[in-house]
Order: sequence, then structure tokens, then C-alpha cells
Amino acid sequence: MVWDELHRSGINALERGEYSEAERYLQKAVAEAGQDQANVATSLYSLGQAYAHLQDYPKAEASLTRALAIRGKVLGLEHAEVARVIDELGLVYFNEQKFSQAEPLLRRGLEMRKKLLGEKHIDVADSMVSLATWCETEKKTQEADLLLSQALAMQEELMGRDDIRLAPTLGLRAVHCFNQKQYGQAEEYARRALAIREGALGIEHPDVAMSLHVLAMIALAQHDFAKAETAYRRALTIRERYLPPNHSGIVSVLKNLGVCYYCQNKFPQAEEAYSQLEGIAEIAGNTPDMLLAWRQRSWIRLRERKLKDCEKFTIRALERMKELDIQDKETTDSLRLSLFSCYVAQKNYIKAAQTLPSTAMAMGKRFLKKSVSKNNNKKSNSDKSNSDKSNTKNNTKNNGNAKHAKVIK
Repeated sequence: MVWDELHRSGINALERGEYSEAERYLQKAVAEAGQDQANVATSLYSLGQAYAHLQDYPKAEASLTRALAIRGKVLGLEHAEVARVIDELGLVYFNEQKFSQAEPLLRRGLEMRKKLLGEKHIDVADSMVSLATWCETEKKTQEADLLLSQALAMQEELMGRDDIRLAPTLGLRAVHCFNQKQYGQAEEYARRALAIREGALGIEHPDVAMSLHVLAMIALAQHDFAKAETAYRRALTIRERYLPPNHSGIVSVLKNLGVCYYCQNKFPQAEEAYSQLEGIAEIAGNTPDMLLAWRQRSWIRLRERKLKDCEKFTIRALERMKELDIQDKETTDSLRLSLFSCYVAQKNYIKAAQTLPSTAMAMGKRFLKKSVSKNNNKKSNSDKSNSDKSNTKNNTKNNGNAKHAKVIK
């Protein structure tokens, strides 16, 4: 009974979106299961899901691989519960961006479920959605569209239009339409998924944040920055409560929230978002995000006309790049251009000239060279034209024949 209680507590925590709590209960459940291999595999499967939500993919992969081995041995390789683990492991590989390893597992899981459960089954629909996730990322648009259409129709027929298991399908359908720039349809699917999740899970569940993120993404693409900001802020509040600080869900919201603030000239809020992003990136050792934060924070100070602060911050950012031996031309040029603009605004033209990015200097040299060449050509053509006119006049005068003069020319 102890295993049963621990496992059930872990499942309940998973359903609430409290993934760290689920991890603790399920680790204890695995240990408590002892020699009962069926129970060990059951708890390992759920533990793998908890790790996946927390984006601890190596642990998720290890738990699911172990669960697969046990279930294959205990139940046989051709079993619906084995197919369930295969499908989940394929998604973990997908999230790790191991796409070549994910595809065969996702296809195998779908085919096994069709064979074992029949063509029309709710688990078959789930596998279709899993495979469609891979297809969408790999730009297999037609296959993704077909899988999602079939899965949604099957789910609606078997469970009705408002069951919680439709929400992932509707969410992915929204992303699919978004990628095709069909924003009206994308928003319709995303709002339907949001309504289902809020009704079934409450308004503060991590899955609700997923729907909010998609809606914000759609609004941002249409330059409705205020609408996007509202959805992103709500998604961020939920994710900060349930997810680790360096979770990609939090990071991606901060990036886009910074854009929303910046485009609305809400510079203090933009600064706060990018400052938080920088802190997460430094702890996680995420250099690209750290560089992005430095670039944006420099330009925010410039836009706010905090020129001395901009100068100090940007110089320090360039120094940090040298200290950390970061070679990134885009960031270097962006920071130097910001610093150049800062010096120009302060009318410190000597420092401005010394700071101008190499790319801008090269562009300037090319433009100057082109301008000089153009002016020389104009002058040469003008001199030649004057010379020709003089020759024509002299030849006409000497020979009394304008046509002959043209021949000489």
C-alpha cells in the first residue's frame, strides 16, 4: 500500500503541474516498489514524464529507457503499455533535439497502437499528435496537417469537443496554422485550447501558460504588442511559480516580453525583462541569451537618452566579451554601434570615430570609394564632352563640314 500511496501522490502532483513535488514522490515510489518490476516500470514511466516537464532530459531518457526494458520483459514487446513508453521516449528525444532518434520511435509507437488497439482509439490519436509534433518541426507540413486533422476528428468523435485530451491537439493545430501565417485560424484553435484547459485544470496551471504563450505569439506576429504583452505576462507568472528558473518556457517569454515592452517604448519594463534574462543566462552558461541581453540593454539605455549609463554599460559588456573570450561579430558590432551613437549624441566625435564598428567603417569606405569614383567619372565625362565639343568646333571650322567632324570624333 505504501507504493500505491506514493505513486498516486506523484500522479496527482503531475496532474496539478507541480512537477518537482511529483519527482520527489515518484522517486520514493520507485524505491518502495522493490522487486515488483511492474510497479517499478509504472513509477519510472511517470517519473520520466516529471523529468521531461522539468526539462531534465537525460534523467527523463534514463527513466523511460529503464521502464521500456522492464515492460518489454514483463509484458512482451507487442503490448500497448510498451507502445506508451516508446511514444513518450520519442517525445523526450524530440525535446532534446535528437530528431533522427525521435522519428523512428514516434512512428513505431503509432503503428504499434494501431495494430494493438485498432485504427480508431484515443491512444492512437495521441500518437498521431506526437508524430505531428516532429513533422511540424521538420517542415513536413502536409503530413503534420493530415495527422492533426485525423487526430482531432477522432478525439471529437470519441470524447466530445471539450475533453482535456483535445487541448494538445488544438494547441499544435494553432502552431501549425501560425507557421502558415493563418493567424485567424491559429487564434481560434489557441483560444479553444485555452478555454478547455482553464475549465479542466484551473486558470493557473502550466498547461494554461502554454496556450497563453501561443496566443501571445500570434498577437506579436501581428504587431499587437499590448495584447501580446498581456498574454506573455500572465504566462510568465504561471511558469515562474511551477517551473525551474532556467526553463526554456520562462526564457522564451522573457525574450518576447522584452520585445513587447521595447516596441511600446516601455523601456524600464524592457530593461527589467532583459536583466532577468541576463541573470538566468549567466547562471545557466547560456552565452547566446546573455549576449542578446547585453545588446538589448545597451540600446534601451540609448533610447532612454541615459547616455553616460549607456556608455558605461556598453564598455563593460565589450570588456566582458574579451574576458570570457567570446567571439561574436553580431554582438560586437551592435555594442560598438550603440556606443558610437552614444558618443555622437554627446558630441564626442573623436571617441565616436574610434568606436565605429568595423562593418560600418567598411561600408563607409565602400560608399566613399563609390562616391569618389562616381564624381571622377562625371568629371571625366564632362572633360571629355568639353574636349569633344572643342574638337568638333575646330574641325568644323577647319573643314567647313560638320559631318566630317563627327567622323573624326
